[in-house]
Amino acid sequence: MFFSSQKPPRKKFNYIFWLALLLALAFAGASMFSALIDWDRYKPLIASKISEKIGREVAINGDISGTIFPITEITALDISVAGEKGGKYPNLALIRKLEISLMPMALLSGDIQIKKLHFTGAQIFLEKFSSNKNNWSMPGNAPDAASSPDGGGLSAFSLDDLSMTESGLAYFDHAEKKEQILSDIDAKASVDLGGPDLSLKGDASWGGQPLSFSLDAETKGNIAKTTLAFSGGGIDVSFDGAMENAKSLDSAKIKAQGPFSLKYDKAKLTAKGNLQYAGGVAQVKNLDIALGSASGQGDVQVKIADAPEIKAKLALGALDVKSLMADISGIAPQQPADPKAAPASKSAFAWKGVVQLAIKEISYAPYRAAPVTLNFSTNDGNRIMVQRFEAQLPGDSVLESSGDYTMAAQQYNGKLNFRTRNLQQLTREAGISLAWLDKQPSSAEFESGIVYTPQKLQLSEYRLIHGDGKANGDLSLSLGQNKGFDWKIDFKHPNIRTLSGQPQLPVESAVNFSADLSGLMASNALDWKSLQGTAKTELPGGKLHGVDLVQISQRLKELNKVNDFLDLLQKARAQGQTSFDKISADWTVVKGVAQSDNIVLISPPANGKGKGRIDLAQQDMNIATYVSFNEHPKAPPLGILLSGQLTQPKYGFDSAAVQSYLATKAINKVIEKNVDKEKLQQKIDKKIDEGAQKLMNKLFGQ
Repeated sequence: MFFSSQKPPRKKFNYIFWLALLLALAFAGASMFSALIDWDRYKPLIASKISEKIGREVAINGDISGTIFPITEITALDISVAGEKGGKYPNLALIRKLEISLMPMALLSGDIQIKKLHFTGAQIFLEKFSSNKNNWSMPGNAPDAASSPDGGGLSAFSLDDLSMTESGLAYFDHAEKKEQILSDIDAKASVDLGGPDLSLKGDASWGGQPLSFSLDAETKGNIAKTTLAFSGGGIDVSFDGAMENAKSLDSAKIKAQGPFSLKYDKAKLTAKGNLQYAGGVAQVKNLDIALGSASGQGDVQVKIADAPEIKAKLALGALDVKSLMADISGIAPQQPADPKAAPASKSAFAWKGVVQLAIKEISYAPYRAAPVTLNFSTNDGNRIMVQRFEAQLPGDSVLESSGDYTMAAQQYNGKLNFRTRNLQQLTREAGISLAWLDKQPSSAEFESGIVYTPQKLQLSEYRLIHGDGKANGDLSLSLGQNKGFDWKIDFKHPNIRTLSGQPQLPVESAVNFSADLSGLMASNALDWKSLQGTAKTELPGGKLHGVDLVQISQRLKELNKVNDFLDLLQKARAQGQTSFDKISADWTVVKGVAQSDNIVLISPPANGKGKGRIDLAQQDMNIATYVSFNEHPKAPPLGILLSGQLTQPKYGFDSAAVQSYLATKAINKVIEKNVDKEKLQQKIDKKIDEGAQKLMNKLFGQ
């Protein structure tokens, strides 16, 4: 028998098996331990520790449950986080349900790996008290979110599944007294501050408008290839470029560069350009912008802050106002039926900045302006301060304005200036053709206060200089369906012939006119039949052509025959003129017809009073003034009649009373010439009876 000299091999110890068994037993024990924990017993301790770290009182009012190992999972119900004392909101947050899952083993290597963080029914309440005080900056001594491994802190932070459903956010600015609410939030996100990728997606509702957003970033080193998209309220914004230091979550350290685009369908607005962001400031240079049918370029700078600070310089090409108004009609705010019942709120978007806008041409058929300059600024986004509005108009004309526009009330309050050197060209290009205007001076100046709302235009304390004419007053024009107006005017002109454009007008005088009128506009023209109010006209001295009252007064002593008088009137009307001291009238206007019963004429030879009626729509008049001659107090008045068109009146006379007076005068002279007074007296002495007395009355009384 042969025996081997080698010993039989020893059986190897299975370390892997025993290690697995040990871990399984540990996991099982930890799981059993987690199941035996009375979590509700530790609610006060957990709440107090969180309160200590964040500096806000935290209460877990509902049930709490969870496991510790191998995955720490905790579910808590009805959580409240106290707000700032004295604030509008008593709580910073109210959370109906919170679910969190994290990997405890990762903490051994300095990492935080949260597998799940779900908020259900979370309501967040943020308040800004001043520029350096708010309710979300925690006064506690919580550690930094991440620090270097060398410092013993966390080396990485990842969140695989972050979601918020059935939640909302409220924000209140105490300085602005303004509240903004974001409701129906449904958002999802994943974050990996230690890994290469970052992904955020979500949906929400703001003011009834759905919102959605997404962010995807692929990191290589310190640079992240980033795609950002936002959509809400008809606005779409996208960015596709590179970001540096994106995971620092510090806006002062983040840098970005790449293509940027914005689209607002309701206003037919699009903008594209290259975005550069650094130090909290975003710039887009050579921005291509299109607004309706208009397009242009410019530079925009936005400083990121609670109220973004914007600087923009834009240049647009041709802009058609009617097309633009149609394009942006979808963004016009709805006006309440009763403005007093629903006072306007401030603008929802708070911003400040300066905007310079240059437009090559603005057209509003048949009107046109080229070029147009608009410079404005704002400190809150609600009050727009217009430093300069200037529009070059046809006829070497300029329209300028400055003032304040309030976004919420849609009201502009400022000053208006207008100058033209060729009024005729301006009106022709506007489609207005007036023969009267062609005879007027070409230059004109106008200035006034202006208040504009979508319902009304008011020009207050206006001043107009047109040639030698000067006017001042107030004008209010309704811009709704019923375009009514209220007009107060005080007008003076040194020459009524020049003003009327009729060199042969039968009056030479200055003219003063004042009125307080109201009426309606129809198709941009005056509805004469709607005109009503009061007016006063005065001619403060001059000459009245077509009647020589001096000659009539002088000859009235000598005339005995009616035919001679009629010949005199004919000559006085054809050749004569009368100097007068004053002609005035007070008018009442009803349904476009002006009537006066106190027309007054004062002149050296005669004074007169009369009545008149003017149909303003037809420009037709009927005026009768009866003058009494100062040297003939017993003579009846002579009627001077004017009729026909205002600019070409026809003269006439009502001389019936004077003719009767002259006829009687002639008869008396004949009687005086042919009667023997001595014989008649003898008859009277002999027979003084009733019949004789009647005869005397008949002969001498007439």
